[in-house]
Amino acid sequence: MDKVLPVEQPFWFTIAMPADPRLAPVLRDLAVRIARQVGCAGEHADRFGATLAEAVARAVVRGRTTRGGAHVEARFRVNLSAFEVTLLLTGDDDEAAAALAAGDPGMIWSSDILEEATDRFEVSRDPDGIRCRMTRVLPKTRV
Repeated sequence: MDKVLPVEQPFWFTIAMPADPRLAPVLRDLAVRIARQVGCAGEHADRFGATLAEAVARAVVRGRTTRGGAHVEARFRVNLSAFEVTLLLTGDDDEAAAALAAGDPGMIWSSDILEEATDRFEVSRDPDGIRCRMTRVLPKTRV
C-alpha cells in the first residue's frame, strides 16, 4: 500500500479596521502568532510583526487626507513556502481613495523599514488607495 502524505492547504483571511495607528499592534500580534505557528523562529516572527505594525502606523499618519476617512485592510496568506501579508490603505469615499492613490506608495509605506525585516516586499498604487505586500519565506524544515 502506498504511503499517503498529508497535503497542506494554503489559508488566508482578511481583516479590515479603521485607519488608526493605535490599532497597529493588533495586526502585529496576529502576524507574530501566525509566523510562529508556520515555522518562523521567534526573533524573525517578532521582527516581521513589529515591522508590519510600524509600517501600518506610519502609513496611516502619512496617508491622512483632509478629504475623508480611511481604513486599513490586511490580508494574511500562508502557503507551503511563504507567509505573506498584503496591506491596503484606502479612503472611506471616492475622494479620499483618489487622494491616497495619488500619493507616493514607497514614502507612505516606509520602504526603508520594510526592506530590513522582510524577504520580499512590494508597494504600489491601487485604484482604491495604496498597497503593500510583505513576504517572509518559511524555513524548509518547520520547527
